[in-house]
Amino acid sequence: MPYVVQLLPLLGVAIGAVVTYAVIAQVIRARWLRERDARWDQARLDAYAAYANIIKQYTQIAIRIAATRGFGASDKPLSPEEGLPMLAELDAERNNRWEAVLLLGDPDTIAAARRWHEVVWKLEWFANGSLRSRAMWDETWQQAARDRARFYECARRSLGIGGGDAMPESGWERKSVVWQQLRERDRAAQAEEAAEGDPAPEVPAPQSRQQSPHTQAPAQRK
Repeated sequence: MPYVVQLLPLLGVAIGAVVTYAVIAQVIRARWLRERDARWDQARLDAYAAYANIIKQYTQIAIRIAATRGFGASDKPLSPEEGLPMLAELDAERNNRWEAVLLLGDPDTIAAARRWHEVVWKLEWFANGSLRSRAMWDETWQQAARDRARFYECARRSLGIGGGDAMPESGWERKSVVWQQLRERDRAAQAEEAAEGDPAPEVPAPQSRQQSPHTQAPAQRK
């Protein structure tokens, strides 16, 4: 019996040490998990942001080129000769950024990202002249805006970031809309000014004459 009485304090110390160790280990593990999640969330955020930035640049260039073919409107139209090589470089960069999204993203965000860049490819096909339907252009433009909003919605959910369900209109999208509206108003104002002005004097038709043998006809443009 005396031995049992002597062992009780030692047993209490041992149990206390085990409980203390278990609590400390649990606290350390919880802190490590939080730090790990924070590192992965930062890497995920960087991957999503880099991907979205490339798609944004890709879209802007495609829209500027398409404007020279009569699709949409841009205050800075870009010739296909200059712009298409830029699209090729951006697509290669997009492909690199896409690998990080595949590695770090959750299934919903990956699916939304894929839908977004696939619809933006259609904008490129309008830019390079492969697609020519104006109705399809309007549909593609609107779909690109919806897919962009869907990507950001999924990305926020993946990162645990709160925010509204609706994605506000992007800067480049809003600028294009404002420019198109302003251009139409400018054309209407010019037509109105021309209608109110004096009619231009009629220019008499040139008299037909035989062409001199020393005068050559201008070459036709091919």
